[in-house]
Amino acid sequence: MKITYLRVEDRGYPRNERIREALFAAGHQVRVVDRAATGPKPVRLLRDVWRGAAAARGSDVVLVPEFSLPFVPAAWAIARLNRARLVVDGFVGKYETVVEDWAKASPRSPTALGCRIVDRIARRLSDVFLIDTDQRAGAIRETAPRTTVLTLPVGSPHWVRPEPPPPADAGLRVLYSGGMLPLHGVPFVVRALARTDPAITLTLVIAAAPERMAELHASLERLGLTERCRFVPWLTHEELIRTVHRHDVVLGVFGDSPKARSVLANKLWQGLAAGRTVVTRSSPALEEVAGVAGDLLVAVDDEATLACALDDLNARRGRLPYDPQIADRLEAYVRTRFDEFLAVIAAPRATTRRRVRLIRRTPR
Repeated sequence: MKITYLRVEDRGYPRNERIREALFAAGHQVRVVDRAATGPKPVRLLRDVWRGAAAARGSDVVLVPEFSLPFVPAAWAIARLNRARLVVDGFVGKYETVVEDWAKASPRSPTALGCRIVDRIARRLSDVFLIDTDQRAGAIRETAPRTTVLTLPVGSPHWVRPEPPPPADAGLRVLYSGGMLPLHGVPFVVRALARTDPAITLTLVIAAAPERMAELHASLERLGLTERCRFVPWLTHEELIRTVHRHDVVLGVFGDSPKARSVLANKLWQGLAAGRTVVTRSSPALEEVAGVAGDLLVAVDDEATLACALDDLNARRGRLPYDPQIADRLEAYVRTRFDEFLAVIAAPRATTRRRVRLIRRTPR
């Protein structure tokens, strides 16, 4: 099949890189059209439409990646002109990003309304809509009942492998990587750390605006945590995994937004695949991997339970759980969901919904 990937912002982004690799491995032809990077916004948009329409001629599938939901109406027109199926990756929703993650607009503002409209149009115009957890997929089906919604877990790169924890010659070594968005809940983590054994240390691989970093440093100083925290400049993917292997525990997300309660963050997958205990906020989405992750996954509900969990792990350092097969089991789970996606892509358009219903009835 000929598949055209429209308006890709970053070819190296793990999400669309993995989807493209799966399509290539299945024998499909995949053409990537990069997002226009220069010029005024209207000019860039026209360039994206023109190049996308030219590249999609004769395509069987038109695929819109995670950062391009506003482009879906144009992609829909391009797909219909070619009688192609439109697949949209809704991994990064407009409303949740602008309003919940970045807090750039009030939920009742015109901007928020515009973001909701972008998300709803993307869900309703797509033939197949991709999302990262079953929890989020269920919510989307309620708003777009005629769209086939499939779960494609984030997963971890195949080269991330488990290694035994480092020698227990000091207190528990905890790692946080990410940003300062509400989704991540850094203030939550810092307040919980202040309640723990002073032997526990925290490494922060973090990128944020200078004013946010200043707020974080002030908070650490106020809580007496400056000596227990170490900041590391932003790392490449490979360097980050090597850093993960030098720690005992990886922290997930601790925000309280609908997104925080329904996602399985990239660092959760990578921390587990590296063989580390991952501590994250309790959420219904965790049930999807709890059976695979076993004792390596610890869910907490509030600052007090996070502090208790870290103290308990600190008391057991040197005897922390380790599973050398965890990466293989996680990959097997992810591969099952990707196989469902590939089956839908390969099916004739008229039979897509029936095949999806049959897939969902198959016990896992």
